Amino acid sequence: MAGGGVWTRREVNAGLLALARLLAAGAPAPTPPPVRVLDFAVAGGGYHALGRFRGALAPGVVLPLRAEPLNPFDPNAVAVLSPCGGERLGYVPRLANEPVARLLALGRPLSTVVVGALDVGREADIPEDLAFTMFLDGDPHLRILLG
Repeated sequence: MAGGGVWTRREVNAGLLALARLLAAGAPAPTPPPVRVLDFAVAGGGYHALGRFRGALAPGVVLPLRAEPLNPFDPNAVAVLSPCGGERLGYVPRLANEPVARLLALGRPLSTVVVGALDVGREADIPEDLAFTMFLDGDPHLRILLG
């Protein structure tokens, strides 16, 4: 600062240039952790390919989602796809699909991760807020994450 506590134009410009260099060279801003949107069991898996893929759906496997706005039964339908994205395993339950369909329509980054397998005999292990139509022993417990 040039005498009297006033910054000169040269000092301000030098400070801004130094800040710009620090920002350009520094580490990227930390990415916030993903936010849990929904835990669910696949709806309609018995009518689709869920049975064929059940053994490959270990915890940590990521499954793609695909909005189906032209679905004749539900304009908010969101299909859960096989790990390679080729086959439909079933759907996000209708009771909970509207916010997921909206997020997909907005282009928000969603991922669906296998949390584990559901066990009908172990009710205490089934989350109270799990969205489902019905499920069988061994069906995947899935979680949609935003971010």
